[in-house]
Amino acid sequence: MKKVLLLILPLLIAGCDLDPFGLTTRTIISPYSLEILEDGETYYLLGPPNIGWGALEGTVGKIGWNDQYILTWQNDDGQGGGWRVIDTMTKQLSPIISAEELKLMQHIQNIFPVLPKNAWDKL
Repeated sequence: MKKVLLLILPLLIAGCDLDPFGLTTRTIISPYSLEILEDGETYYLLGPPNIGWGALEGTVGKIGWNDQYILTWQNDDGQGGGWRVIDTMTKQLSPIISAEELKLMQHIQNIFPVLPKNAWDKL
C-alpha cells in the first residue's frame, strides 16, 4: 500500500498548481494581490476570497495604486477592456471607465499606472 501511495502522490502533486512559497503572488493592498502566471507575461489581480478567483474579468494591462485605490487597465476578456477602479476599503469594483471619466475622479489623480511587470518589481 505504501508503494502505491508513493507512486501516486507525485502524480497528484504534479497535477496541482501549488505555490507553497508564495512566489507567484505579491500583495498590493490586502486582500488584493498581483499574480504572475507561469508564462512570466500574464498578470491577474486577485481579490477577496468572497468575490471569486480574480478581482477583474480579464488580465492586467497596467496597474497603479495609492493608500486606498487600485487603478488598473483590464485587458479585453471578450466582453471589453478598459480602466477599472477598486476601492480597497469597501472592496467595490467600478464598471469600465473611459479615460475622460478618469480625469474627473480626483481621488485617483495621484495614481500613475505602469506595466504589470514594473509594478511586480516594485512590490
